[in-house]
Amino acid sequence: MEQILRNHEINTGENMFSKIIREEQDDYINRMQCPPNTAKNEALLENVLATIVCILTKIPVFIIGESGSSKSLAIRLINSNLRGSDSEDEYFKSLPRVLYIMIHTVFELRPFC
Repeated sequence: MEQILRNHEINTGENMFSKIIREEQDDYINRMQCPPNTAKNEALLENVLATIVCILTKIPVFIIGESGSSKSLAIRLINSNLRGSDSEDEYFKSLPRVLYIMIHTVFELRPFC
């Protein structure tokens, strides 16, 4: 993204776009009520922000990744925190209540016989 902005002669400074995204990730996760000892790792931060952006812009989202990459945790956090006017956080109160449907699938590769 930074390269695209530079191509259009918009100077963002070194790693400015990455810093903005990271600040947004931190802002959202810090507003959330998280279970004790929740590891706020890169995968969780990315999944939370990407999913919330897709929810707010009404873009369907599929979260795909390896086991242990915080997919389910991200969804649980979003579901428990984005509750519309029942939310704990003032900003989250201004957002619509989230209703989610989760489909958990496992694909197996099998040789053709």
